[in-house]
Amino acid sequence: MPAALPAAFVTGFGLGFVVAAQVGPIWLLCVRSVLRGRLLTGLAIGAGAAIIDLTYAALGVAGVTQLLRIAPVGLALGLAGAAVLLVILDRDRQPPRLRIWKPTPGGAKPP
Repeated sequence: MPAALPAAFVTGFGLGFVVAAQVGPIWLLCVRSVLRGRLLTGLAIGAGAAIIDLTYAALGVAGVTQLLRIAPVGLALGLAGAAVLLVILDRDRQPPRLRIWKPTPGGAKPP
């Protein structure tokens, strides 16, 4: 094994880690969950994000982007994505189903 191979591996791993650890909404959700004392929830969020990233990378390597060049497939996937976004919008516009706090007599708000 060449002497430069371990150094290249460490450098690549370090740069990959820095790129993957960028602050974003999932990162913030994961950190917030852990800071609130929910370590398992934070680990589950991180594992889920890692699995999705791995899936995207595997699909890219497999050449799935070639499928998007077929017009009916691209249209179907675009419509499916739009439907998912509409479902998320509908759920976001509905009132919350549970209360975080209950009103107290005298109108005092929780701390």
